[in-house]
Amino acid sequence: MNKKSLWKLILILAIPCIIGFMPAPAGLSELAWVLFGIYLAAIVGLVIKPFPEPVVLLIAVAASMVVVGNLSDGAFKTTAVLSGYSSGTTWLVFSAFTLSAAFVTTGLGKRIAYLLIGKIGNTTLGLGYVTVFLDLVLAPATPSNTARAGGIVLPIINSVAVALGSEPEKSPRRVGHYLMMSIYMVTKTTSYMFFTAMAGNILALKMINDILHLQISWGGWALAAGLPGIIMLLVTPLVIYTMYPPEIKKVDNKTIAKAGLAELGPMKIREKMLLGFFV
Repeated sequence: MNKKSLWKLILILAIPCIIGFMPAPAGLSELAWVLFGIYLAAIVGLVIKPFPEPVVLLIAVAASMVVVGNLSDGAFKTTAVLSGYSSGTTWLVFSAFTLSAAFVTTGLGKRIAYLLIGKIGNTTLGLGYVTVFLDLVLAPATPSNTARAGGIVLPIINSVAVALGSEPEKSPRRVGHYLMMSIYMVTKTTSYMFFTAMAGNILALKMINDILHLQISWGGWALAAGLPGIIMLLVTPLVIYTMYPPEIKKVDNKTIAKAGLAELGPMKIREKMLLGFFV
């Protein structure tokens, strides 16, 4: 461990220690106060990253179990710390995160994008709908709109914009401005269409359960949000095309798609396996 990481670790360890030695506020138990210190230390750890995120979170969970085991009066059992892992929703989101990482690692997300560009990307408006279809395909398995739009969709569409001579500093209105606006608005729509399309949906579902006492399944969520979401996805690229008309109307999509697919090479066995798991 280098000196910088050591100082980060010391800071994280100091937070719960300092809070633990401070008197708990009125109406708050000593156990709750110490757990707050661990929670705050975990948040700081995720920001400054002395270790990878999974390590920070596992340390926080382990520390919580130790604290509960020593400070609990019996009403709150140690097993309650891990009770959230018994929820089917938790594992559904975990599975979606795993698929999300697999799409990036295997390159299947890129392959799908270039295939869509080759099929319907012969106009700038068509490229706008490429962002729609790509985001819509990935959304159910990517519970982070930042990872989906920024990690998969944006790099591909940005390379297309640069290939068409559109750069942020010099010529954004050629095509780049329109495509970036499309990505931004489309991912906002797909994020609410599926329960596993955005991490914030988990909190929303919990509030629905607690306040309205409604149990909503993955399919129920998708069914309720599907119609307004599809309408928005159909009109968004067209509205943006009208408001921010690009200078380029026609695109040599076949050349772009061919070059992208050639760079990826033939479809690998791991891509085929992922496609099978995803379907």
